[in-house]
Amino acid sequence: MLPTRVLPLALVLALGVGAPPAGGHGGGDDGARTGEAPLLPPDGGPQPEARGSIEVLAAPDRQRFEVEVEAADPTVPLFVFIRSEIGVETSLGTLATGNGEIEFDTGEGMALPLGAASVEALAGLSVEVRDAEATLVLAGTVPAPGEGHGDDDGDDDADDDEDGHGDDDDDDHADRRPARGRAALMRADTSPFADASGRVEVERKHGEEELEIEAEHLDAGTAVEFFLADEGGTMTSVGAAEADDGGEAEIEFETDDGDPLPLGAASVDELAGRRVEVRLAADGTLILFGEVPEATTAARKLRGRTDVRDLASRARCRVRALVDGRAGRERLDVDLKAVASGGAEAELFVDDGGGSMVLAGTVALRGSGRGRLRYDTRKGDRLPLGAASLRDLEGRDFEIRVDGRELMSSRAHGSEEEMARLACRPDAERVLVGGLGMGYTLRAALDALGGAAAVTVAEVVPAVVEWNRGPLAHLARSPLADPRVTIHAGDVAAYLRAATQRFDAILLDVDNGPQALTRKANQLLYSPPGLELLRRSLRPRGTLAVWSADRSPAFLKDLRRAHFDARSVDVPARGPSGGPNHTIFLAQLARP
Repeated sequence: MLPTRVLPLALVLALGVGAPPAGGHGGGDDGARTGEAPLLPPDGGPQPEARGSIEVLAAPDRQRFEVEVEAADPTVPLFVFIRSEIGVETSLGTLATGNGEIEFDTGEGMALPLGAASVEALAGLSVEVRDAEATLVLAGTVPAPGEGHGDDDGDDDADDDEDGHGDDDDDDHADRRPARGRAALMRADTSPFADASGRVEVERKHGEEELEIEAEHLDAGTAVEFFLADEGGTMTSVGAAEADDGGEAEIEFETDDGDPLPLGAASVDELAGRRVEVRLAADGTLILFGEVPEATTAARKLRGRTDVRDLASRARCRVRALVDGRAGRERLDVDLKAVASGGAEAELFVDDGGGSMVLAGTVALRGSGRGRLRYDTRKGDRLPLGAASLRDLEGRDFEIRVDGRELMSSRAHGSEEEMARLACRPDAERVLVGGLGMGYTLRAALDALGGAAAVTVAEVVPAVVEWNRGPLAHLARSPLADPRVTIHAGDVAAYLRAATQRFDAILLDVDNGPQALTRKANQLLYSPPGLELLRRSLRPRGTLAVWSADRSPAFLKDLRRAHFDARSVDVPARGPSGGPNHTIFLAQLARP
């Protein structure tokens, strides 16, 4: 595990599985509006493969502005500038390896570029990325919150919707638009064609129906057969074709030409969700597979993103996802930064739905400790575990391992839950939880307590509270929605100094424990003055529970010197599932 108490990451955070808020692309901030615009290379520029994006977020309690560059030459430092309304260029920062991101987040105490009061004030300004010779490498325009310009990789998706911008404006005219759907076909492991890809398209307009299945990047002259699942799930041949000189083979059914839809369907709506396969006609080898999409007039894309950072080592994992039903595209990116030295190999494991972790992908880390795992159905990539959609992965646990060593996991919360069970008596009336995390400790405490209990949670990072109210909520069964819970946004020690009440239980899960701190401010809690503060905050039969990544005999002695009856318990990180041991310190007021 990373030597820090960071939020474990769950794939569901990135999936954008709910409809985004009006004018935005989803996200974890309540009432937030986001915008995204591409950074693109100029014609004849020095790095035609480079790409980037400008992202903005406007939320009630924070503003964020970010510039990200990828696929640039890692040997060439790049310099990022923003041009004010009067044409004055201001540096935003330097990307020493040409790739990475520059972020300004008021939620972390940063000021926005140019001293702007909001990201709205930056909308429309030019952003330029240049090399050391001042040659333009990338350029773009700051979007307004609620504005999107196609995909963040700069690909031309003019067919995403009616006006070619991938925006929401077309929804006003949905009743005058055809209903369309497009889904990518994913390449099977058995495919003899390394670059094979394909798609399934449906359309319904003016009483006419159309279904098209296409395979691309085959060898010219290859004979293929197309299969579609019937109502009982049996794969049934619906046609055959031979790849043309361009390597494309397709079949189509158009009712306006008198063609009946396959399998006797009265509408393409009846076929939505059916499995599609493309196989070699000669021996039945599976080349591509997927599902028939739903025909819809909706133009809105679903996006999501989450970051997990290690405050001590600066390691970070970012997961981003795009679900674009109109363009028939789903993409999942898992970006790793500074997680290990260059040359190491990172692996992504995903729960198969039955509790077993299955290898889903590997990536060699570059010299800076960076790496990316990308799954893009438009390019024929299979999603992790062969899922037909990112929605199928909702709630699945995952692990990231480096050279066989677990680095991050969304499953390592059994010890936090056990701490709550050990510390909370059913008759406890007042409980304090220091550190919210993903809500597992809080949920276990609520489950152990009676209905009249009052639980206060002190959390110093506002974003953690927002995540637990939004995309993280389901992981621990929405503990913040429980009426017994009160949130204190701030440091737990400061809260205790100001508190006028005492507690039946105090649960501290604010760091890695007494000997593995990531915030210097947390030293107070484990120092003699901090232990005295905790002792004064407990009721006579109260219990102090402290989570620790490691054993600490010295801290056990400190508890006893502070007049606690104290003991330590080793608990598996994953509860009954095992895993490495964590330590729970349990302390009660010593009897006089």
